[in-house]
Amino acid sequence: MFVNNSVGFILSAAIYTFGVVTQGDETHLRILSDQQVLYDCIMVGLTGSVGQVFIFFCISVFDCYLLSVITTTRKFFSVVYSNFRFGHNFNNMQWVGAILVMACTVAELMSKKGGKKGKEKNQ
Repeated sequence: MFVNNSVGFILSAAIYTFGVVTQGDETHLRILSDQQVLYDCIMVGLTGSVGQVFIFFCISVFDCYLLSVITTTRKFFSVVYSNFRFGHNFNNMQWVGAILVMACTVAELMSKKGGKKGKEKNQ
């Protein structure tokens, strides 16, 4: 994971440097001159790092199945929260889709067919 992120950082820095040299991009100056933007960039980086550690921990301790359930649930609640918080009104078909996704996720969890526990019982 460290090597993967290191390679990503090096490639991103190289691509950005190429943009600065060839196109005169001054994004780094705008970020460094505005304390709020700098703070926001640092927080995005830190929360992304914590998320990566959580994913690694979840896969190491449990398995990919549980991670997919957690990810689906998080996305479901993000979409529903956005609907109410920012006024992104769902039509009836979108509500049916959101409820169907959550119902299928709960049904799959209750059936215990996925994950390590389900595999051990089926053998």
